[in-house]
Amino acid sequence: MIDAEHRAAQAWTYIAEGGNQLAHALITASSYEQALAWVRQYGTGSVLAQEFDDVVARLRTSKSFVERTIRAWQLRLEHYSEISEVSLGRLGAQCLIPADSCWPGILNDMFAPPLALWIRGDAEVLNKPGIAIVGSRAASTYGQRLARNLAYEISESHVVVSGGAFGIDAQVHVGALQHGQATNSRQSTIIVSAGGVDRPYPASHADLFTQAIAHGAVISESALGSAPQRHRFLSRNRIIAGLAAGTVVVEAPMRSGALSTARHAIDCGRPVGACPGQVDSPGSQGSHALIRDGATLIRHADDVREMVSWQQLQLGDGMGEDIFSMPDDGFDPVLEKVWEAIPVRSCADAQAVARVAGVSVQEAQAKLALLELTGRVSRSVRGWKRAKIKQ
Repeated sequence: MIDAEHRAAQAWTYIAEGGNQLAHALITASSYEQALAWVRQYGTGSVLAQEFDDVVARLRTSKSFVERTIRAWQLRLEHYSEISEVSLGRLGAQCLIPADSCWPGILNDMFAPPLALWIRGDAEVLNKPGIAIVGSRAASTYGQRLARNLAYEISESHVVVSGGAFGIDAQVHVGALQHGQATNSRQSTIIVSAGGVDRPYPASHADLFTQAIAHGAVISESALGSAPQRHRFLSRNRIIAGLAAGTVVVEAPMRSGALSTARHAIDCGRPVGACPGQVDSPGSQGSHALIRDGATLIRHADDVREMVSWQQLQLGDGMGEDIFSMPDDGFDPVLEKVWEAIPVRSCADAQAVARVAGVSVQEAQAKLALLELTGRVSRSVRGWKRAKIKQ
C-alpha cells in the first residue's frame, strides 16, 4: 500500500524539474504532502502557514519568481493523474524518498539532491560503492574499448554508474554487464536516465536498459513517462556524480556533458580522474584539461581504486582556464525548454506548451513570441507549431 507521502512525492517528480531549490526547501521544511497542499492553495485566497513565508524568505528570491514557479507547478498539477499500484507493479517501478531504508544516503552530500527517485530494478544496488564512468557520445574506437575494459575491471569492487547514452556510456554498461554475467552478479550497473524509467533513451538501447534492470537498476528523478529533454540530461549528470565515490572521464572534448559530471563530482567533494588520449585529438581535449588541472591520470582499474582511497585535491586552483564554465553564446534555457515542448507533428496552445515545458503560461507566451520572430515557430488558428526548415 502506497502511503500519502509517497503519493505526494510521485506528484512532485511530475510538477517540478530536478534541482529546483524552491521545491526542495518547501518539502524539507514540511513534508511532500504539506508542500503539495501549499502549492494547491497558493493564490486561492487561503492564508498559507508561516513556514511557507519563512522558506521563501530564506531563499532570498523575488516574489515574482516564486509566483511564476508555483503557477507553472499548478498548471502541471491540473493534468496530473496518480499511477495505480497495479500499473507500478506491472512495470516493476517504485518511487523512493529519503525516509526509505534503501535511499542512497550518498546523495545527501549534493547541493541539490533529487526530490525523489524512480527506480526499476534492485534498490539495494543504490547503496553499493559506486564509480561513475562517463565520456563523449561521439567516442573513438580507442575510447570505447578503454571504457568497456575499465568498467569490466572496476566491477570487481564497485557498481558502475553512467547515463545509458551512445558512445562511452553504452560501452561502460556493456563492460559492467559482461563482468556481471561472468561472475553471476545481479548488481553490476546503474543507468541514470534523463527521462522516465519507462522511456529508454536512445530507443535503440532498450535492450541495454532491460539488462541493467535485471542486473542492477535504472533510475530517474523525473516522473514515469517524462520525455528525455535536453535540460534533463544536464540535470541528471549531478546524480551520476552524486551516486559515486569518484568519477572517471574516459574521453571528452572541451564542450562536453562529461565535464559537467566532473564539475558536480568536485562540488560534492568527490575525486575526479581522466584517461589520456592522443594529445592532438579534439575528442580528448577535455580529459587532458582535467589532468592538467589536477585530476588523477587513469590507466586502469587500480588507478581508480587508488584515487577513491585518498582525499582528492580541489581542481583548478588558479591553474589555466576554467574548463567547467561554458562560453556565453546567448543560450536561453527557458526558450529552449519552450521550443522542445512544441509537438513535432501537430499544434499546441500556449497553455499546453507551458505545462510540458514546466513554465508559467506568461513565460511560454513571451518565449513563443521570440521563437516566432526568429522563424522557429509559426502560429495558426489551431495553435503553435514548429516552422519547416528551409533547405
